[in-house]
Amino acid sequence: MIASAINDEEGNVQNAMGDPGVDIDMMQAALQTGLQQLMQVAVRAVCPVEFATLVDLPKEAVRSASTQAGADWTCHAPVALYRRMLANQNKVRGRRATGEGATPATLEVITTTEYGTRRERSYGSVEMLAEAIIEAMPPHQLSQVAADVRVIKGGVIALTSRLRLERARMEGQLLCPTCGQFYAGTRGLRDHQQIKHLQSYGSAKAVEAESRRQLVAVTGNFQAAICQLYQHQNPGKGAKKDPLEGEPALKAARDGDLAEVQRLFAEAGGLGHGAEWKDGPAALHWSSGSGHVAICEWLVHEARVPAGTPHGRDARTPLHWACRNGQLEVARRLVAAGASCDVADDTGTVPFHLAVWQCQRDVCKWLVHEANCDWRALNIYGCNAGQWAAMAGDIQMFEWLYDLGLDMSLLNTNGHSCLHKAAVKGKEDVCKWLVETVGLGIDHMQADGDGNTPAAMARLESHMELAAWLEQLVH
Repeated sequence: MIASAINDEEGNVQNAMGDPGVDIDMMQAALQTGLQQLMQVAVRAVCPVEFATLVDLPKEAVRSASTQAGADWTCHAPVALYRRMLANQNKVRGRRATGEGATPATLEVITTTEYGTRRERSYGSVEMLAEAIIEAMPPHQLSQVAADVRVIKGGVIALTSRLRLERARMEGQLLCPTCGQFYAGTRGLRDHQQIKHLQSYGSAKAVEAESRRQLVAVTGNFQAAICQLYQHQNPGKGAKKDPLEGEPALKAARDGDLAEVQRLFAEAGGLGHGAEWKDGPAALHWSSGSGHVAICEWLVHEARVPAGTPHGRDARTPLHWACRNGQLEVARRLVAAGASCDVADDTGTVPFHLAVWQCQRDVCKWLVHEANCDWRALNIYGCNAGQWAAMAGDIQMFEWLYDLGLDMSLLNTNGHSCLHKAAVKGKEDVCKWLVETVGLGIDHMQADGDGNTPAAMARLESHMELAAWLEQLVH
């Protein structure tokens, strides 16, 4: 049955290639069938037969994932199986599952193979049961349809299909092997590894290289057909998908269509929802970043969306977006409406940092001289605006910050100086300015907490001349 489902999937891909009217749904249905049958085999190998049928229930079966950032399929069956089997075990033994006097949640499972072999296993958590189910999946068949399978929070199994991986590759995204999420290009994945998984620069580079190899290593007729079909259905070979596809309110806000934003707001219930309009915060972010003053004003004053509302995985505010993109007038209006110019996101990054990073000089000057922001602010990694300027490599921005009085000699919590940041970006003129004008010396050329000197970081990024220049300063 599994082999049949996989063969059907490949056949559907090939058939779709010859029929321009067939969309990707046909392949998705075949993928779901193949993955569900793999899950059924694994669950029956791990769980007693009287419980294994739980995986056949619609809400426990393999289904489309609710997020687009990672795996395209999920299965919640391990959660239901663990709870049901544990409850049954406690009932049989006369033990309490919860409350005072409850027994430890260790599940003991006895199964018998088709050859009559009796197996006894213990699972201390739903995650352990989920891992056992993954291990029981036939590896060869699984590799035909899935590129990544893992247990995520709560014991849910997340499955990334080969189709999802190839589509991500065409959109310039790389898979994080640590958490299974996709990030934009090498920079996105590398920064994610360093910030979210606390990896060293060298380790993050290694993960980035491995992820690139994984993407190009997947071959075969099936994969070629996927590539061709995707290109056929997405005019413009390699063109990036609109990130707001399927989000009409956000697209209208980004594109400056006030009438459409108003229509969608009214359709959603108008002021009956007020600030709770689900698209309100995101719409304000997109309109702020795009510089649509009229939409921002309407969202804040008419739709009553708070001007400083955080949104997204990093909890940045509309002011972060406006300052990053140089939208000075929007920034003025947001602050006037109550947004704080010193508000920090989840990493301690303030709007001023982003404005410096993107070399938005007019916004920076306004933040400092009119909005009175804290231009000495540090993020949670101990970086000030100097480290952000170093990544951009704009000498004029550096000179302005230096004249302002910013401490260019600061070392962050990992021992990074501005010199480290500039070196990794290959900004030779900035490195020389920091040494010759600011006076950064040997103390700022030492290894950071991960053992990387500015010279070593430059070399890792193939900036050989800069690396040699930095090394001769030390020696």
